[in-house]
Amino acid sequence: MGLDSAGGGGVILGTKYYFTDAGRLIANYGTNCIWYSGGKYHSTEGFNFGVGYAFGRNQGWAFDLMLADITECNKKTTQISQDTAINLSVGYRF
Repeated sequence: MGLDSAGGGGVILGTKYYFTDAGRLIANYGTNCIWYSGGKYHSTEGFNFGVGYAFGRNQGWAFDLMLADITECNKKTTQISQDTAINLSVGYRF
């Protein structure tokens, strides 16, 4: 749970399945598109699927490659012409 750029709440709910000590499959649903129109920000939710690699399950560097469903975002904006997007996430867990 966190704040999106619109100043509202952004939520992602999902699961991770570790098929090795470092590799995992990821599936979640949540805020995956934010755009500015008519003087304010808007957001849509969708499903995301991907794979990830973590150097240790509890702490260390983690990399995720996600395929995001942005179909609803595509319907509501004219700047996006694809129904999917690829996201690369890099983070460190303490």
